[in-house]
Amino acid sequence: MKEKIKIGMMGFGQRGVSLLKDAILPRDNVVISAVCDCYADRTEAAAKLVREAGRPEPLQTQDWH
Repeated sequence: MKEKIKIGMMGFGQRGVSLLKDAILPRDNVVISAVCDCYADRTEAAAKLVREAGRPEPLQTQDWH
């Protein structure tokens, strides 16, 4: 598939991190554009996972609006 799906993810507790690592990052047709969580350390950790997967740096925010 040539088209890319751009998504933003919210919520990086255990389930969100697992979903990111095991279901989303392995897919080549998905771009993580933004990561959001109420806790800054969780957004930083999620962005680090995205970078370590060789993907572009996502926007990090604690404001879901």
